[in-house]
Amino acid sequence: MRFLVFGVVALLFAQASASFPEVGRLEVHPQLWPYPASVEFVHDEVFEIVPSNFAWHFEVPNQNEEIRELLTKAVDRYKSLIFWDLPRDTVDPYLEGVPYTNFSQHLKLAETTDTAAGERLFAPTQLRSIRLSVTTEALNLDLDTDEAYAISISLDSPEIEMAAPSVFGIIRALETLSQLVERVGDYDEIPRFLTCVTEIRDAPRFPVRGLLVDTSRHYQPMDLLKANLDAMATAKLNLMHWHIVDDQSFPFESRTHPDLIKGAYSPRLKYTINDVKEIILYARERGIRVMPEFDSPGHMRSWGKGYPDLLTKCPGNEAEHEAPINPVRESSYDFMDKMLDEIAQVFSDPWIHNGGDEAWFGRQCWGANQEIRDWMAENGVDSLDELEKIYNVRLANMVVSKIKNPVVWQEAFSTTKDTNKCQKFDCGCLGGGIRQSIRFGCGH
Repeated sequence: MRFLVFGVVALLFAQASASFPEVGRLEVHPQLWPYPASVEFVHDEVFEIVPSNFAWHFEVPNQNEEIRELLTKAVDRYKSLIFWDLPRDTVDPYLEGVPYTNFSQHLKLAETTDTAAGERLFAPTQLRSIRLSVTTEALNLDLDTDEAYAISISLDSPEIEMAAPSVFGIIRALETLSQLVERVGDYDEIPRFLTCVTEIRDAPRFPVRGLLVDTSRHYQPMDLLKANLDAMATAKLNLMHWHIVDDQSFPFESRTHPDLIKGAYSPRLKYTINDVKEIILYARERGIRVMPEFDSPGHMRSWGKGYPDLLTKCPGNEAEHEAPINPVRESSYDFMDKMLDEIAQVFSDPWIHNGGDEAWFGRQCWGANQEIRDWMAENGVDSLDELEKIYNVRLANMVVSKIKNPVVWQEAFSTTKDTNKCQKFDCGCLGGGIRQSIRFGCGH
């Protein structure tokens, strides 16, 4: 039994000892996520950064003011993320008042205790500055945006070197830097900030790394949308797919069609055009695109609150989804053309999502409507599938006429492209970020 107890104690001691390197050889082990494409660390070559003695330098091509402004705002954000502190009286409840780490105590020992023969005392070299170099004036946010970057922290220089082809690559690099720097120090101490020798080369695997935010079914206030964007920046996501309207509510305050706001949950739960532009700017400063989705021909019940004649009358059936747009009236296309004009002007992204999903919910409604049946017979349209193709292609061509790229859900893409009668336009397929030219069926 004595040997068993001794063995357990020895094991626990070994595990505790393994938590920190020997005195004089302090190590830093940054935890990076998403993990960069290429990383090299020398964990025991440690540097210290003193925020009050650390300079930030920019290299911007042709002194581009927009790039400099984006860099300045990004650095201001990341300073507070890198050099964070806690109130001196804050105690981690899970540790019951015990200092949250003995890392700083180990650091003190490393600086004050003699090392073994031939080993140097640990005295972390201070990094004095960082140089952020943008090599091109590219400012577009699209599938072609270059988000690659490089970070170098070496023994040869007291300066961190950070370089990228675009300012958005630098923004990604700053996120990585915020994870490279470790804060050490107990709650009652002035914090210290350490990092180690590092070489990183990184670029995203996918040009589209997105999050869909649905503000129709669940209205989200501006502060929450911004918090989502901050979280996306932490994960290096670059697209907020804003599913802004749907059957349940229409919170977008249109100037072109002002009665659409009657479809909002309440007059307070809305986004003005200035609100939308504020979100777009907030996202851009974090290297994030905002792609709007205004779904049709289905999912439009909220549109009908302000413009009931836009939707198809469904005799004897008022089911949740069965209120599609009336696709045989020219007034419907005039309405959507003006709506797309406004969307294209308000949203700066080169892509507009037309939705197009679950239109089959409304086909029973189309099939039961005498006006639609008569129009189909007069125009030689043999099926509701073909009628849906007519609508999808006309709407997509409207988007193209606004110098934008149309995007649809997979089912609309699949059902619309398979036809002998066809018309060509550019279609954005965001899965994998592939841009391709598709011959969609026009059928009319």
